[in-house]
Amino acid sequence: MLGLFKKSKLQSWQEYLILGFGLFFYLFTHLWMWFEYGMAGFGYDTGIYRHHILGYFNSPGVIPFGFSAFSNWLMLFGDSVYTIMFGWYLLISVFILLALYIVVKKYFQSALVALLAVLLFVSSIVQFEFFWWYYYRQFLTLFFILLAFLFIHYRSYLLILILLAIGIIHPLSLIPLGLSLIVYLFFADKKTRKFLFISGGTSFILLLVLNWRELLVYAQDFLHYRGLAENFAQAGYHEFTGQFIGWGDWLRYSAFYLPFGLVGLVRYFKKQKLLTIFLLVNILLILFKMVFYRRFFVFVDLALIIFVAVFLRDVWEKVRGKKHRLLIHIGIVLLVVVCLGRATIHVVNKKPLIYPAELESIKSIPDLVTDSDYIVSINSKYSPWLYGYSDKKVIAPGLFEYNQWNKEEWNKFWYTGNNEVRLEMLKEYDMSPMYIYRGGTNFNLGSEGVYINRFLLRVNL
Repeated sequence: MLGLFKKSKLQSWQEYLILGFGLFFYLFTHLWMWFEYGMAGFGYDTGIYRHHILGYFNSPGVIPFGFSAFSNWLMLFGDSVYTIMFGWYLLISVFILLALYIVVKKYFQSALVALLAVLLFVSSIVQFEFFWWYYYRQFLTLFFILLAFLFIHYRSYLLILILLAIGIIHPLSLIPLGLSLIVYLFFADKKTRKFLFISGGTSFILLLVLNWRELLVYAQDFLHYRGLAENFAQAGYHEFTGQFIGWGDWLRYSAFYLPFGLVGLVRYFKKQKLLTIFLLVNILLILFKMVFYRRFFVFVDLALIIFVAVFLRDVWEKVRGKKHRLLIHIGIVLLVVVCLGRATIHVVNKKPLIYPAELESIKSIPDLVTDSDYIVSINSKYSPWLYGYSDKKVIAPGLFEYNQWNKEEWNKFWYTGNNEVRLEMLKEYDMSPMYIYRGGTNFNLGSEGVYINRFLLRVNL
């Protein structure tokens, strides 16, 4: 790698070689869990997206779910659910990486900054975790956000379509970008302000016209709980925290490049006002714990990586003295190698939320359970998978519309040692028989439950 950077300007073959390596490593980390565990290797929201892809395609006329604007078209063109869930998901990840490369290269007029950003991005554990958790809608909008930066750079009115796409597919992702653009209006030149007014205003009007029903649902909940994740969580909706990493995780995952990112921010915040504003807005949204605030760590990590890359470029090119230059170059290469190695260790040691045998048992539920439309999920990690693959109405802790218990009642059901109490609680649902998916847990009802298999219990009430 050192030899590739001896000249201040990279040749095309060198540039593509490094970009190709970054893409190869990116695909390796993104495919590892799939090769190891199949569909069970993906994260929390996998089953939920399968449910929505099928449900919204087969039920026209319901209040639109923004993602269906993407998935329904693919279904109409003949793509299978599996292709949308995994083929397109992987392809979008490639688009994100290429978009990052193009955007950074354009903003900094440097292939070296772009390549460093790519190598740091593919080695980011934060970005891997975001892909693994399978937050498909926001993952797709990450690509559109990068395109938004590109079209802002060129003052292209294609930005209208990009903002509209973000607002339809994942409206919450438009909040940090929209706030950033509003703040940026006070720092941009006259032509850019005019461009942003027209683009932002037009996309906002189109969004209200095309997606008003979904936005109304969001607005009602947002106003009722004042937009704060803590208020949603207190009401039992813990998923509104974003169910992603927290400060401790982010600091641990980014520890090797965080200091360089902070220095890059200090050096370039005046030259890269929009990127700086985007970074700070996301940090503020996290600090205020706005709804889904944990998900904004992925945007913070992205912006930070770009500042790391530009700082490392400056150090690489501006250090004086042959001996010092060699030591600095070796140090930067070692930093990248350590980040890549750390990511590799993290990925290969990653365990799935559920295992293939559990997923296969969930898929078998439609054939095994023919005398009930409902199934109880005993653990929240199984709930999305049951939602997507069981073809049943899922009663789950803190999720979905069929749950009637609050947190205290679920704790009572889980931890009481009295099975008669559990049976009395189950009778509140007024149905018999009831099926309980226990998965790999040690939950049991003693003689009161009949084992359909080692994962599934039947209870007559």
